[in-house]
Amino acid sequence: MADVYVLFPEQDPCAGKSAKEHAAKCMGGFGNLEILADTATLNDGEDVGLNLGETATELRLILRDGKKARLALIQ
Repeated sequence: MADVYVLFPEQDPCAGKSAKEHAAKCMGGFGNLEILADTATLNDGEDVGLNLGETATELRLILRDGKKARLALIQ
């Protein structure tokens, strides 16, 4: 599981949109989510003795109010 957020939420052109709309329209599409998932699982946990290469990664968007919404589940 990995959480992502908008660094400058006051400048977010998609403020108020759902997590799905953020993924589809404001983050460059779902292909970019795979890049984020790959980055979140860098080294597949090998550096700490794990093998996470075949596990799913859930990306969640941290909203301005602190709540978290699922962006994608990448398997």
